[in-house]
Amino acid sequence: VPASLLSGVGRYTAFCAGDVVSRVLRMFSIEDSAAQIEELKNALQKRAVALRSEVAASKFEDDAYTRLALSILERFQKQFDTEQGTEEWARLQLSECLQVIDEAEAHIARGRTFSNLDPRQTVRPTVKSGLLLGAPQDSGDTTAPGRPVLLSGYLGWGSVLRDLEVLGDFGVSLVQVEKGPNQMSEQFTLTDGADGIGEMITRANASGLMVDLLLSPHYFPDWAVRKDPDVVFNEATGWTKFSITHPAAQKVIASWLRQVVPLVKELPGLFAFCLSNEPTYSWSGRDPHSKPEWTAFLQRKHGTIESLNQLYATKYGSFGEVTVPPLGMPEGGAAKRAYYDWIRFNQEFFAGWHRWMNDIVKGLAPEIPTHAKIMCNIFDPTTLANGIDPELICDITDLAGNDCWSYPGAYHEYAYNWRLEEMWYDLLH
Repeated sequence: VPASLLSGVGRYTAFCAGDVVSRVLRMFSIEDSAAQIEELKNALQKRAVALRSEVAASKFEDDAYTRLALSILERFQKQFDTEQGTEEWARLQLSECLQVIDEAEAHIARGRTFSNLDPRQTVRPTVKSGLLLGAPQDSGDTTAPGRPVLLSGYLGWGSVLRDLEVLGDFGVSLVQVEKGPNQMSEQFTLTDGADGIGEMITRANASGLMVDLLLSPHYFPDWAVRKDPDVVFNEATGWTKFSITHPAAQKVIASWLRQVVPLVKELPGLFAFCLSNEPTYSWSGRDPHSKPEWTAFLQRKHGTIESLNQLYATKYGSFGEVTVPPLGMPEGGAAKRAYYDWIRFNQEFFAGWHRWMNDIVKGLAPEIPTHAKIMCNIFDPTTLANGIDPELICDITDLAGNDCWSYPGAYHEYAYNWRLEEMWYDLLH
């Protein structure tokens, strides 16, 4: 929109094509930015004080929505005083805080309170048929089914750890934090960074939050690579850049799991162990440590080398001679049969690695749920070589792990592309 069409500082309503969505925007003139920010700060201070007074003198003091609004205002007003962000950031945050006040005042005007809504979760839900269930509704009947529990929150690093004590006031009940085997020394002992995991989970639980601990095998230690350079694939993409069956890699991952799991498994704030983050792998059968498994897979599937040669249109003398196809869908039916075999082998091989990790974790902490944060790429044929079969992975873990996305934007008559997200959730369920 040309700036000449806008009269200056104020509110404007922007309409998307077809008037499907409207959004109120605030415009600022660049020349007077500092004065505008100060004006917004003063307005926010005045209105926040008035809102607190109104809430304190009304039935909305224990209301979940007004409590959320006041918590947001308190958090960000402190941030304005202690952190020096850009002027653009300050204008955005101040404007959004004023919008929070607008919505809180509108909620109060409607007159309905929600005093019984509290998302905090301090007791680990039970897992049954893929659902999370809380404590039984009737405390006198231990056989009564619990109410379904929906946990929501963030994956985060410094900012989430800093705000653990206030996230519960924001409606958060779960946070995911990650630590990996790079938190071990060359002597395979935990460093100070790993030792702090228990304290962090305890802090979260005291604030009404559960913690999903991402075990992050992709945080592979540099010292292990220096000792065994061939443990990594230089051309690898994605998170898993090391050979999952290399003896050095298995020693590192197993040592990490066998130390960190006992460290936290008894803590009431621990919700689950996440085995891997956005896992992909396309190296099965391509290194000396997995090549024998590829050969055995082909022998189990085809029985005789003659049968394989007929399907592949090849002249191999033995299963040990069969090479792994290059990445990318080939041309021709025979080459596609060979590629299909490797796709399935790669998926089974990578799932087997997850089972190996899951067995270690469940052997140490059988009561703690597990999952792997697999992505929704199964619907994209260009990602067949990524090594993920959701059914194989979900058969291993207690929960159907999920890493999906849905970005805002025009999608037919909708404001965002929901189809991929919902297809993925249906498949996981």
